[in-house]
Amino acid sequence: IVRLKPDGSVPNDNPFADKGGVTAQIWSLGHRNILGLTFDGAGKLWNQEMGPRHGDEINLVERGANYGWPVVSNGDHYDGRAIPDHPTRPEFAAPKLWWNPAVSPAGLAFYGGDLYPGWKNSLLMGALSGEGLVRASIEGDRLRNGDLAETLRHLGEAGPDTMRDGPLAGAVVGHLAATGGLVTADDLLDYRVIARPPLRIDHLDVTVLTNPPPSSGGALIAAALRALGERVPPGDDVAHYRAVVRAGRAANGLRDAAFPLDLHEEDCMERLWARMGPGGGSGPSRKPAGSTTHVSAVDADGGMASLSSSNGSGAGVMAPETGVLLNNMLGEEDLNPGGFGRLAAGTRMTSMMAPSLVLRAGEPVIALGSAGSNRLRSAILQTLVSMVDGGMTASDAVRRPRVHPEGDGVDVEGGVPEGVAAALAGDGHRLRRWGEMNLFFGGVSVAGRGRDGLEGAGDPRRGGGAAAVTRAGEVIPL
Repeated sequence: IVRLKPDGSVPNDNPFADKGGVTAQIWSLGHRNILGLTFDGAGKLWNQEMGPRHGDEINLVERGANYGWPVVSNGDHYDGRAIPDHPTRPEFAAPKLWWNPAVSPAGLAFYGGDLYPGWKNSLLMGALSGEGLVRASIEGDRLRNGDLAETLRHLGEAGPDTMRDGPLAGAVVGHLAATGGLVTADDLLDYRVIARPPLRIDHLDVTVLTNPPPSSGGALIAAALRALGERVPPGDDVAHYRAVVRAGRAANGLRDAAFPLDLHEEDCMERLWARMGPGGGSGPSRKPAGSTTHVSAVDADGGMASLSSSNGSGAGVMAPETGVLLNNMLGEEDLNPGGFGRLAAGTRMTSMMAPSLVLRAGEPVIALGSAGSNRLRSAILQTLVSMVDGGMTASDAVRRPRVHPEGDGVDVEGGVPEGVAAALAGDGHRLRRWGEMNLFFGGVSVAGRGRDGLEGAGDPRRGGGAAAVTRAGEVIPL
């Protein structure tokens, strides 16, 4: 963004005025695609920018600030390549509001009048794919999404039934009915939460409990652990990466047109074991970074919990006056390997999420899980193998560079030893090399009991962190 006087000259207080030339005109930098710019009632400058693939944002534009593009974004490249999120680079100015999935912003205006008192001191932005108008209230240097705030307040007061057959369900279904959506009021009314026993798989001296079918992530992790067989030698990088690639490809070989149907059968795992062949197949094409978050926790008594949550694949559609962006899981290729539109009505959607617990002698020792769409199973497998087979601490296991077999090759993260890359290439794998640690390879969260007591680790690939909380409420970073 450049700042000039009406006569075209450069103001003396521009942040780079002493640089001369065009540089002297710059007020702020690191913007991507500015589609709206406005001053508020206090004279502060705001802009909105269209992200790459998702990651649309609103920024408070300040003197000399760098907003990070193209180094960071809360979206991804259009070809699916991941971009580090804003929290990974705190030296850049972060957006005040952002959207993933995208809303396709159009224009930006400030309203400070008295005709509509509920909207006074608000920014108004068009949302083309969201088919709505976004209103964000300005409170000092903060923006507030008023519609979403009211929806969250309503949820707290009315409880979850409002999304089943109450006002919130009516608002969402009504908008979908008017715009050609597939979800009906009966779909929401008929939905049931089903408590299922976890999928159990033994590996060496531990038992892994993970998300059972019809979710697919846990089944594929179990298949990879089964394919590993014997212990991966600790300290042998080449053996470690060869083993996890071989196991990952064996699991990938299960993901054919029959796979989503098998997930709904009582003998699902027996079917998968029967179909597993040496080496496995190649699986479908790679997917970009998703919108999944994972939290692992352990308490002072050793009790553990593992929780994954996902926004899914965004439709870019906003239910008017709710602030709610709808997902598009029926259009998620990774969950429809047999093709779109083939799931019978009422079929429960599968998921790649795989929150997991690891038991030794019947007692929990590790809680872990990951974000990362179809890469999360590779991230969980490699972290688990590094800790159980290799004896690594949680922090070292999470930070260890990763590989991901998919399609016709293997993605190799920056930091994987060159000797390993040469060995994988010598084995006949086509390598896709990444220059550095990247969020493409998931975002693992681990909590557990290590050699020296309780331990935890968050994944730096996605701005993760770990902390201990004392009984007095003091938070201690780990």
